[in-house]
Amino acid sequence: MLQPRAVTLPLARAPLLAAALWTASGRGSSPSAEPATWAAARRPGEEEATRARATTKRRVDGVGTPVAARAARRARLFAPTQYDPAHTHTHTHAHKRPQQQAKASGAAGKGGASGKPKAAAANGTAAKRPRPSPAAAPTKQQQQQQQKKQEQKHPLVRAVDDAAAYVRARIPEGMPPPQVALVLGSGLGGLADDLDAPGPRAEVRYGDVPGFHASAVQGHPGRLLLGALGGTPVLVLQGRFHYYEGHAMESVALPVRLARALGCHTVVLTNAAGGLDPAHRPGDLMLITDHLNLVGANPLRGPNPPGLFGGPRFLDQSRPYDPDCCEAVRRAAAALGQRALREGVYAGVAGPTYETPAETRMLRLLGAHAVGMSTVPEAIAAAHAGLRVVGVSNITNAACGSADQPVSHDEVMAMSAQGADKLRALLRTAVPQMAVGGKYGPKAGAGGAANGSA
Repeated sequence: MLQPRAVTLPLARAPLLAAALWTASGRGSSPSAEPATWAAARRPGEEEATRARATTKRRVDGVGTPVAARAARRARLFAPTQYDPAHTHTHTHAHKRPQQQAKASGAAGKGGASGKPKAAAANGTAAKRPRPSPAAAPTKQQQQQQQKKQEQKHPLVRAVDDAAAYVRARIPEGMPPPQVALVLGSGLGGLADDLDAPGPRAEVRYGDVPGFHASAVQGHPGRLLLGALGGTPVLVLQGRFHYYEGHAMESVALPVRLARALGCHTVVLTNAAGGLDPAHRPGDLMLITDHLNLVGANPLRGPNPPGLFGGPRFLDQSRPYDPDCCEAVRRAAAALGQRALREGVYAGVAGPTYETPAETRMLRLLGAHAVGMSTVPEAIAAAHAGLRVVGVSNITNAACGSADQPVSHDEVMAMSAQGADKLRALLRTAVPQMAVGGKYGPKAGAGGAANGSA
């Protein structure tokens, strides 16, 4: 007879297998006593080892055991924390964070940080957040500082306003503001002697006006006169600033901008020019109908501050010289019997050299009838400021390259006297027609006096 053989099984599965065999034999659902052969099959100390393994498993999976405590401690130590300036090493106080959070939540439940219960919560309605207190009204000092910042002006605007304030302070009381400005070119300063007398007059030297420069060119006295011409209030500028003298375009344009700030609505630009038309003779006057800007610079280049009379960024130059003012000059010449009044295009160059023969031929091909070293920048700046512009050239000589004799500035000054008398008579007749109320005066709502300086 075969003897039963002891079967070796994994310790963890031995009790389950014994229970299954016992039930299959029909001896009950739970073995109350084991057969001797099964008991003998157990190894010594197997029961104690099974109980020890079960206890270890409960300790590993349970809460509050050493393993769980170590895991919770690691979670607290390495949890992300906010910087606390009171504690350099915030992680050393991480264990206090749950207590602090609990206190904060308790305080919130009692009515917020103030500790007062909220009435809205008692009524069952949603609590409203308190509105922040309105900002304090600015003090008087803050208002003054803000006003000063707003009043800070662009250097171009400030230069015009400073010059205008200086001149206004020297205008006699009761003297009306000027309406027409006259810019006198080389050898044409004698027109200042034609101002109405008696009558209020004011005279200011260029060197005294802020932003102006003392005149350094022969034939330019460098004075600013205010008076009347034929009953029309005028501003006479004896001399101008030339680009070839080294002045910036802002300085070249400053006199006409000053005229606008003082109230002028029209500016008459005169100059001594070389004739390019073979029909021109020294002493002829030419009404400028258009120009060529060959100076190589533009007075509008750079910032265009709104306070500079509100001129556009891109100025239309389809009619640089006012048709009404040009017509006033034509009518005045006809009334004076000056049948030799020419009309044509003025070419403005940088200077200070006179033209070469090749340049003279080029200018003729471009359609110019006279050439000079001024007027064009002033005409552009005046139109940008809202002034009506009219220009008249005094032809003093044939352009260089057109004659066999060289040209000098002394000759220009000597020849300008031939046309100066005719120009003075022409302006005395034409300027009153350009004034407000004149036949060729500005339309209603126009004029520098209405807008003033910004």
